[in-house]
Amino acid sequence: MRKALGLVVVVCVGSVLAAQTKDKDKDVKAKDKDKDGGVKATLVKADVDRKMLVVTLEGGKRMEYEVTKDVKFVGPRGGVSKEGLKDDRLTAGAELVLKADGKTLREVQLPFRGKKGADDKKDKKDDKKDVKDKKDAKDRKDK
Repeated sequence: MRKALGLVVVVCVGSVLAAQTKDKDKDVKAKDKDKDGGVKATLVKADVDRKMLVVTLEGGKRMEYEVTKDVKFVGPRGGVSKEGLKDDRLTAGAELVLKADGKTLREVQLPFRGKKGADDKKDKKDDKKDVKDKKDAKDRKDK
């Protein structure tokens, strides 16, 4: 009777420890995933000729994904990119979220575009202001 009771206790403790280890593994994998189930990655290269995305996952693992016609490229606000692999946001170092089934890529979530356009407009306004200031200074000098 004591041997049977001891065996039951050992089996119960072993199963509890095994369950805790599985939960730890899930937590580690969950850290790599975002809230929608995608994996965060940094773009290394978008190869249009080979139709491949080369990325580095958060854990440091380098992966290559084939881009088929079924892969959706989605912007940060939910719009689907018509350019696909040729999208201007796919530059080295871009932070992406990938949704895949194993090695089969389903969706790529793209980052916001840079604010180049806004900065360029601001620079042009500053240039016009500088020209106007120089003109005013020249007019004052002439008087």
